[in-house]
Amino acid sequence: MMDIVCDGYVFLPTGELLKGGDMCFDYDDGPGEMYEGRSVTCRKAHRCAGCRRVIEAGQKALCESGKYDGAFWRRYTCEGCQCLMASIAMHEIKRGCLFHQAWCAIDDLGEYLDQSEPIALLQGSPDECLRQVNEAWESRRSVPRTASLS
Repeated sequence: MMDIVCDGYVFLPTGELLKGGDMCFDYDDGPGEMYEGRSVTCRKAHRCAGCRRVIEAGQKALCESGKYDGAFWRRYTCEGCQCLMASIAMHEIKRGCLFHQAWCAIDDLGEYLDQSEPIALLQGSPDECLRQVNEAWESRRSVPRTASLS
């Protein structure tokens, strides 16, 4: 996996710490009129929507497309930024956010990283990082809650 560069910071995918915020994400504008996201092997070079690095032909990426407010859009996200977003989600879930509020929009990565405390970078492929986030969420949901009437 490559280094992640975002707003002038360089993060190595070796478990080093990232600077991160501590807020739940509440995007109230909805997903748009249509959306599709899938993992692809790029046939040509594309620029990552997160770190702005070039994703070379032959590299894997998340390709997302849709229609929002009447306009069609498409973007590609490199594997490093996908794992970074999963790392942020893991951090937010551990701080008490709901699953759907733990995910940072790709456009907000730089702002998030400029805020608050360090967070741990998850290791593995994007699918492995997502699995770790899902396991953390499920384990948090299975913790028994005790009620108090006092």
